[in-house]
Amino acid sequence: RCCGGSKMATLLSGGARGSVFLTHSERVVELHYTQDADDGVLELPWAGDAAVVACGTDGAGSAVACTEDKRVLLWEWDEQSWVLRCTRATAKRATAVAFGSDGAIIAADKAGDVHRFERRGGDEGLAPDSQVILGHVSMIMDMAETNGTIVTADRDDKIRVSRYPRGWNIIGYCLGHLEFISSVCIVGDWYISTSGDGTVRLWDAATCALLATAVPSNDIEGEHSSVLRVAVACPTSSVIAVVVDDCPDLVLYSIMESELSFCGTVQPSGQAVTSAVFAIDGSLWVSDVDGGVFRFVFDAGKFVSTPFLGPLADLHVRLPWLRTENSGRKDLTEFAKIHLEAGCEEYFSRKQQRLDAKQAPDEPRTSKKRRED
Repeated sequence: RCCGGSKMATLLSGGARGSVFLTHSERVVELHYTQDADDGVLELPWAGDAAVVACGTDGAGSAVACTEDKRVLLWEWDEQSWVLRCTRATAKRATAVAFGSDGAIIAADKAGDVHRFERRGGDEGLAPDSQVILGHVSMIMDMAETNGTIVTADRDDKIRVSRYPRGWNIIGYCLGHLEFISSVCIVGDWYISTSGDGTVRLWDAATCALLATAVPSNDIEGEHSSVLRVAVACPTSSVIAVVVDDCPDLVLYSIMESELSFCGTVQPSGQAVTSAVFAIDGSLWVSDVDGGVFRFVFDAGKFVSTPFLGPLADLHVRLPWLRTENSGRKDLTEFAKIHLEAGCEEYFSRKQQRLDAKQAPDEPRTSKKRRED
């Protein structure tokens, strides 16, 4: 999942122990809901100072991150602590990273390519070089892979479904968004996507057909941005949570009979929500623009806030930079299409004149020989 590299707390994929991972600038931290003082907040070791732009876990004791200086970092859990196993270089800056179903690391980049790093045992960790397995003609914004199928979403409104790792074998395309696609995830027999066009879309994984469309700005009160940041799916139910840019409400939908049904909102603090993720136990973790981190559990038909225990109770004492080093979210509108109609009347007028001139009948021509006579 993409982090963007900004100094803003971003919650990402859940870990094997019911934990979640938080990134902030150059830091990656595992948060575990426990009363064990030595286990609740664990910062993954790394001596670099480049911002983390993408991060992911395999849910079984490994974590990966890509940094702004074009590096891939692989950590492995070693009984009681995280160990940095290896680092590798990438040709371009990554935009998304994940573990493949075969254990390899797959990283998408700004050039539109997806690279695969083969996993190796021992201290080597990863193969020294990667292989390009597929490519888009524009920047890849997000991707997801499961059971030999990889789904990639790009800046030019397209979702491509390919075989993995033989990415040249294209299964199909999911077409319908009108702006850049900010996130894509695989949920059972469906794909879920969000976009700068303000819609959440549900796709049939077997046929790539569009099944349902939801517009979160129509389901919540007040005026809000139409840009959607991300949608995350609950592993224990059919609920998905959608983050709307610059909005204090986290919007919830459920997938019912191939439809997206609005089922309420969660408002953690009154401040704009920046990210959300479900842990493997179904708990919902949310971060806001002020560096706040919140946890919700589903009870009596709704998500209710739960107080943090043990080390998480003083999270901002342990991690003071959460509130003191925030510098704003990455502006996703920079990925939107540029429409030139406004203020370009003179340009279009000249263009029309050229087209009219081309359509005018040709004047009779005099041959060179007759002119000489």
